[in-house]
Amino acid sequence: MPGGATAEHPAGTPIREILAAWRPQALATAVAVRMDGRAVDLDAVVEQDARVEPIDLDSREGLSVLRHSTSHVMAQAVQDVFPGAKVSIGPSIEDGFYYDFDYETPFTPEDLD
Repeated sequence: MPGGATAEHPAGTPIREILAAWRPQALATAVAVRMDGRAVDLDAVVEQDARVEPIDLDSREGLSVLRHSTSHVMAQAVQDVFPGAKVSIGPSIEDGFYYDFDYETPFTPEDLD
């Protein structure tokens, strides 16, 4: 935990539960955590001793996580509404994200109504 604090939990405990028990205020603003330096989602489990640091939504990294996740939700929604649409590319960028889709006809503004 931040500041070098420690908490003990059984192996396999989801990070969400650890934050809820130990730092509920962090759970309210965290979109992910850095576990041993690697970003993971809040449903990841801790299997062994690990350094866990919340990634807050209001941080640059938190905004990047949110954009990445949101882009996947949008891509899935497009594929649900337009069966057969194929994701071509979809990176998150500094000001948001974008996707290119391969589909039999171009999307129109009316398609989004």
